[in-house]
Amino acid sequence: MITYLFYWNPSKWAWVSRQNDIQACVPNHRVVLRWSVSEHVKLAEDVDGLVPGHHIRAFLYITAQNQKGIIGHGKIFAHPFEDLHYNPARAQNGDTLFYAYAEFERLENAPFIHRQQLVGVAQTTFAHMRVDSGIRLNDADAQAVWDLLQAE
Repeated sequence: MITYLFYWNPSKWAWVSRQNDIQACVPNHRVVLRWSVSEHVKLAEDVDGLVPGHHIRAFLYITAQNQKGIIGHGKIFAHPFEDLHYNPARAQNGDTLFYAYAEFERLENAPFIHRQQLVGVAQTTFAHMRVDSGIRLNDADAQAVWDLLQAE
């Protein structure tokens, strides 16, 4: 299944609604969040190529100093779009980014799949971390992350 990885670095962006979003993300209730996506051209092509009834999987990875790992998962359901940069100073200068909406079915404060686990099964992606949010995982790494989630 097509899978994208979003990154959240708390030192670069204060997720003000985080606790409310986590509390709202309970069984049978999803939370929709806007996240930056660097591979927006690929994502647009992937969305265009979806078979009806299918979706694009999304994982959210925290890159905090003392916490690294998956803190959320869900699905992407729409085309990426351009909007002002999340950093107010950069937005004031007219800088933009591409974003996608993801519908999360699980969000946690702490990683439920830790970086060490990810490096062990998905080295291509997690051994040498990229800093771009919204990257497409290769199929083997995507399946490895999904398998860790299912084994939890």
